[in-house]
Amino acid sequence: MGQGWNRRFETADPVREFRWSKGGESFAGLYYSTTVGAHVGYESWLERDRLIVLDREPEVVGIASQPF
Repeated sequence: MGQGWNRRFETADPVREFRWSKGGESFAGLYYSTTVGAHVGYESWLERDRLIVLDREPEVVGIASQPF
């Protein structure tokens, strides 16, 4: 217990695989986050829009897709 307290959550393995299928009902993709310096997956336009807002906030220091 308490073994992950010093690890950044965006570097942790996701709880489930991020995937999407061509022609699916959702609008999934990857967004390049300057906060993280890497791509972050999203599964809908709503998630993508929230990523954009979070990425512009100076208080935000980490963003992850499916972190918990």
